[in-house]
Amino acid sequence: MIPKYLLATIYQCRRAQLAATIASLSLIGQLSLGDAAETIPQPVSGPNGGQPAAGSHDLFAPAVARNLDRAIGGIVRQNNLPSVAVGVFVPGKGRYTFVQGFANLETRAARTLDQPFRIASVTKAFAATAVLILVDRGLLRKTDHIAKWYPDFPNADRITVDDLLRMRSGIPAPNDNEVLARTYDAPLAPAPSLADELISLAQLKSEFKPPNTEGVYTDFNYDLLAVIVQRVTGKDIGELITEDVIVPLQLRNTSYPTGTGIPGALRGYGWNPSTKRFEDKTLFNPPLAGAAGAVISNISDLFVFSRALCRGDLLKPQTHLEPAPCIRSGSVRRTFPSVAKLASISPVNTFVIEPSRRSDFPSGLWPLPLVVSP
Repeated sequence: MIPKYLLATIYQCRRAQLAATIASLSLIGQLSLGDAAETIPQPVSGPNGGQPAAGSHDLFAPAVARNLDRAIGGIVRQNNLPSVAVGVFVPGKGRYTFVQGFANLETRAARTLDQPFRIASVTKAFAATAVLILVDRGLLRKTDHIAKWYPDFPNADRITVDDLLRMRSGIPAPNDNEVLARTYDAPLAPAPSLADELISLAQLKSEFKPPNTEGVYTDFNYDLLAVIVQRVTGKDIGELITEDVIVPLQLRNTSYPTGTGIPGALRGYGWNPSTKRFEDKTLFNPPLAGAAGAVISNISDLFVFSRALCRGDLLKPQTHLEPAPCIRSGSVRRTFPSVAKLASISPVNTFVIEPSRRSDFPSGLWPLPLVVSP
């Protein structure tokens, strides 16, 4: 199943020789929501007959680059994706890029590498950075319990800010797929109020897990963080992300949107299996995603952000170097600074693993990106 927006981010961090690698893959097209899109239509040809419209292959050996081209092209064809843009960057080593398909199915304009797109839940890494900056400023503590703001919420005297950041609050997520389906069907609808969400979740008190015992992935953790941040600072989470992350890093193609569109010519589409036609899904009401998924960015800016994330450019050294839980992914096992943990709390999907819903996944970080160990 391919989510509406699939963004794969590969981070590589070293303590002694800090380097960052980010591969940002935006697949805008076929949406799979349970059984909502079982029918796979015939593939859409790319602007060059299905071949990459543009690419750079000086990072990998030619044979490896060709294999990657074929693998990504196969995913595009199999899932009938209108376009794909991939970038892998290693400072001092080179880059690998792959671009294929149409930015606009009506005009047949080709997709380009640096067109902005909705980065969906990778937004959480931006939001978490903004929250940790407030911690560094002494305005918030990771050990603060949410009872400070919402005393009547289940387990409020046990759930901490850190639990929310790491998806370990124990708050249940029984209907996240239903919420996603409703959002997809009505992307311009008003966002539900936090008060309504609090009431709805409080009725599920028996389904809450003890905080910090297991990961339960739900966007509500970041919905709650956003309101806590607003109560602490008087500012919307979007303002803080802009002022404390986007502007200092000079991310010129990144924004926390206030309108329904996105800059540039790229359009987003979803396949309607009933009509067997693509539907334009570009316009979207940002509060529906909020701190959990509203940010717009592009591949180049995500590379800059990932380097800053790994180097701790925006945080105090003690915050950046704070020990984080061990990350396990197959044979990959490393302990990263807490700044790398920010990458791990984003629901990053990869072609290899998608553990964000797995209760048996051994990592203390939810969900887990593919981490490449040097």
